[in-house]
Amino acid sequence: MPFNDPYTVNVRVSKGDPLGEAMNRIRAWLDSQKIQPAEFKTAANANGYTFSIAFRDTSQADLFRAHFSA
Repeated sequence: MPFNDPYTVNVRVSKGDPLGEAMNRIRAWLDSQKIQPAEFKTAANANGYTFSIAFRDTSQADLFRAHFSA
């Protein structure tokens, strides 16, 4: 899936923020919703990390986006 399609949600973690804590929050939410992402990628740069999570349908992506957009 392309990086910015409607099925993909990007979550950014700033440099200095606890990476493991962010991953745990994401995993706990996915588990609580009984959602298995289609794809989970991590990219790093000088500013921190970006998780790119692809979902099987837009309703799952929309739920995730609503919960994790700040």
